[in-house]
Amino acid sequence: MINIKVKNIKQVQDAIAKYGNDAVNAFEDVIFDEATRMAEVAKVKAPIDFGTLQNSINWQKENNLLYNVGTNIPYAPFVEFGTGGKVDIPNGWDDMARPFKGQGIRQVNIEPQPFMYPAYLESKKTFNKGFEKAIKKLNNKFNG
Repeated sequence: MINIKVKNIKQVQDAIAKYGNDAVNAFEDVIFDEATRMAEVAKVKAPIDFGTLQNSINWQKENNLLYNVGTNIPYAPFVEFGTGGKVDIPNGWDDMARPFKGQGIRQVNIEPQPFMYPAYLESKKTFNKGFEKAIKKLNNKFNG
């Protein structure tokens, strides 16, 4: 699971406390849009052989404010991070990638072909802006 930290979390919490379901709905729209965008970017960046990996990338709603973006293809982490001596784990993704790193001498060395991490980086740029816009809209709606 990929987590994106909300820089203006205090403002988000305050808006939810102040505006209730209207705020939750506004923030859910932002999260849905971002999850959809992240999945689409990952699909574009995924290597294509038969298209299985690319077609498997999607989002799943856990609750109103939590969406998971990814794939259930067992070999996807090996494509993302590489194998053997070619493993490349982006900073901050150690816990997610460690189970796929393997142990001992590695005989297969496949270059990483990241698709989720670049999608994450792109999403990270726009995610907080979406929350800022939603907060402004809520403030305008309720404070005239």
